[in-house]
Amino acid sequence: MVLERVIKGKPSAFFIDGSGGTGKTYLYRAILAAVRLKGFITHAIATSGLVASFLPGGRIAHSRFKVPVKKEESMTCAISKQNGTARLFREANIIIWDEALMSKRQLMEAFQEMLQDIINNGS
Repeated sequence: MVLERVIKGKPSAFFIDGSGGTGKTYLYRAILAAVRLKGFITHAIATSGLVASFLPGGRIAHSRFKVPVKKEESMTCAISKQNGTARLFREANIIIWDEALMSKRQLMEAFQEMLQDIINNGS
């Protein structure tokens, strides 16, 4: 179902849950490989460096979103609309964020605000 939605270009959000060792990372790697094989743009993101190293092309969320690691009450992504990274996010067909729920709420909010800003969607 994930691949079908990506190929058809239908915006979607999926939440994959499971205990450790159930194959989530294997699934993410398979999805990334299939999507990239078709020439689509992907982002593989993880909350920690160790987890990011398990994903092909994986990056730590703080690094990819240009957010300071220092704990702050509110965070913002240092990615402007004209930035090359913003262009990559606009053109991305899929973003996989492994262990997203391990992130601070402020990081998730900063990510959401950044995406809304770069795609000109204030809602």
